[in-house]
Formats: sequence, C-alpha cells, structure tokens
Amino acid sequence: MRAGELLALQWSDFNWRRGFVQIQRNLVRGQLTTPKNHQSRRVDLSRQLQVALRLWRRQQRRAWLKVGRPFPEWVFGSVTGTALDEANVRKAFNRLLDAADLHRRGPHQLRHTCASLLLRAGVPITYVSRQLGHKDAAITLRVYAHWLPDPSREKLVDRLDATQPDATPAQPEAENREWRNALSALGSVVSRVGIEPTTRRLRVCCSAN
Repeated sequence: MRAGELLALQWSDFNWRRGFVQIQRNLVRGQLTTPKNHQSRRVDLSRQLQVALRLWRRQQRRAWLKVGRPFPEWVFGSVTGTALDEANVRKAFNRLLDAADLHRRGPHQLRHTCASLLLRAGVPITYVSRQLGHKDAAITLRVYAHWLPDPSREKLVDRLDATQPDATPAQPEAENREWRNALSALGSVVSRVGIEPTTRRLRVCCSAN
C-alpha cells in the first residue's frame, strides 16, 4: 500500500473472513481523496498479517476503553483519535531506522520491498500489479523487471512435458506396427470392393512415408 492509503485505512475496510482489505481512500496533506488512478482495489492479507492486525486492534480497544473514549475508526491513528500526519510518520520511521542502524528511507520503500519479495518468490507479475494498484502490468514490469527470477538458469520449455506425464514419445517399432495394422485393415476393406491394385499402390506410398 502507498503511505497515504495506509494513513486513510479504517477498520471497516477489512474483510476478515475472506482475508483482504478494500483500499478506497487516500490521505494527502490532511485531505481525504480517492486512491491513485481513482480506483478502489483489494489487497490480500497474509495469515501472519491478519494475526498481527487483530492483536493491534485488540490492544487499541483496551487502550481507548481504559481512558473512557470511543474506539477510533482509523487503523493507525494519533493519540487524540485522529488520522496521523504523514510528516510525523516519516520522522518516527527515521528514528526507528536510526535505532536499528539502518539507512534512512521512506515508508514507500516498504511497498517496493513487498513487491520485490513477491516477484523473487515466483508470484505472477499480474497478481503483484493488482496488489500494487498499477494501471496495468507493463508499469510493474518496467519498475521491477530486475527482480524477476532469471529464466536463463532453467530450460523452461521442459515444463510443457511435465504437464503431460503420460505423453511419452512413441517408439519407431510401435509406430511401424500401427502402420502395418492400419494398412492391413484398409487393404481388406479395399479388396472387397475390387480395387486391389489401388490398395497395393496405397501400401507402397504409405510405407515410403
């Protein structure tokens, strides 16, 4: 998700039964707008992410109940129950990176990390593109092509054979036997109608092929 989409996320956007969240808002400079490309989309939730978010929601409910105030609709809200400010989020994120002795980067880079890991795991680029909310997969390919698995390490055309395990090449002797049986049956039929010479010519022609 984009940073603005995360800031605008509300608990009512979650479908816990089917394991996804509906992205339908974007928060930019304190203003709620539609997501980029003006399109709502579904972002799938992994099992571990669902567990973490449910735990976060439970902790937040307890905290707000303790102070006697209603539970805010924002998934990631401020201490006053309002939506977070993006600038403050970036500052807090930098403090976490500094404490972990990591190079500073914006929250948007986590989105790139998610896409890169999915592609490295062999997830279809069309799926990743839908998750990211790109207008089409060509945009995703242009940005993340270098993270796709290297096809030169494997002769991928062999996968066609694997999809038909019972389709083994016929042996030459088996092919010849089938030809002989078929031609014999054909010769019997043709001889009954009195055109044996044609049958012989046909047998010679087919044998040559």
